[in-house]
Amino acid sequence: MELFLTVAKELGIEVEVIIFPVNGKWNDYTGVSREMREETYKK
Repeated sequence: MELFLTVAKELGIEVEVIIFPVNGKWNDYTGVSREMREETYKK
């Protein structure tokens, strides 16, 4: 994803990324903390 966004920026392509909410319990299980989720949603 990072490479794609870097190349798009270099080519002058405006990209919009949509992040759908995921069940918080699943994120906790996979190691994505509530703080990490909240920071991501702010972006």
